[in-house]
Amino acid sequence: MEVKKQFGISIQALMAREFFLGFISDYNYTNFNITFNKMGLRKNEPGDYCIMESSNRFNRLIYHAVAEGVISISKAASLTRRPVSEIEKDVAIIDW
Repeated sequence: MEVKKQFGISIQALMAREFFLGFISDYNYTNFNITFNKMGLRKNEPGDYCIMESSNRFNRLIYHAVAEGVISISKAASLTRRPVSEIEKDVAIIDW
């Protein structure tokens, strides 16, 4: 549960990875899956994820477009709803 909380990985994925790496036997992995299914935990796994995911793809595409000269910094600011000064600062920091 602590690994799930800290790293945002499901218990099932963690057990599968341990099995494929040879840390647990086929017998133990099979028993884990049978027990997990019988307890109804496959669809409602216990524990919480603490990591909030966020997407930054849009911003990366915007910065790339600015760097390539496809769009202007003012257009990037408009698309991201941020001041031009912030966009200029971020573009200057990025090591292309």
